[in-house]
Amino acid sequence: LLLMNKEYRHTFFSFESGHELTRRNFLEGDDFARCQVFGCHKFQWTPIRDKVKSWIKEGWATWEEEKPDWFTDRWKASVPEDM
Repeated sequence: LLLMNKEYRHTFFSFESGHELTRRNFLEGDDFARCQVFGCHKFQWTPIRDKVKSWIKEGWATWEEEKPDWFTDRWKASVPEDM
């Protein structure tokens, strides 16, 4: 960090917590960003669980038909059964 241009140093750190990042990525991201929520510990997205559940419910039939790259058997298995 000492050798880099000072004006870029701010891009290498953040005061945002992991919980905040996970929630922001889901709430502001596209389907690819949202699908990654299940790779995070469930406590990071528990406060937005209803939104995650709604997103799954609304999108599942479309994803079955369109088959985006991230909609794999492994990803499907990561979705909690109650969703």
